[in-house]
Amino acid sequence: MFVVTGCGAGAGAGTFQRVANGSKSGNASGSRPQVLLALSAAQRPALLEHVNTEDRASLTAVDLGAAGLLEVSLGLKPSSGYGVQVISLRRDGHRLEVTVRLRSPAPGEPTLQEFQAPYDVVAVPRDELKAVTEYSLRSEGGALLASGPAG
Repeated sequence: MFVVTGCGAGAGAGTFQRVANGSKSGNASGSRPQVLLALSAAQRPALLEHVNTEDRASLTAVDLGAAGLLEVSLGLKPSSGYGVQVISLRRDGHRLEVTVRLRSPAPGEPTLQEFQAPYDVVAVPRDELKAVTEYSLRSEGGALLASGPAG
């Protein structure tokens, strides 16, 4: 079992580094929360579909020989103002437990009235992801948001 927490440009082994965080207009990521992993160049395009054009270069710049990409998508939300941020990763055998901080628009907060799909993408040392076959996605309060096969 390992626990991965933290982020930042100076992140070392056993940590993750945030690559992109935002929200994409439209319905490319589906309606439900999900976790996607990319450990090879062939898997990267599935993640690129779910992020804004501005964030694609950041995902493409990650050396997949050294790190894997993990994307959390909340699925479609009815407006802007929603967000997600990975706060910890914990692997127990083949299962990866992803914990996220969720954001919702505050009452009265101005929002765009269009469907948005919030996402967070982090780079994780490749060796820590290669044995992962399933995931669970939880809010920081412990609520199960999604689970299933990794990939």
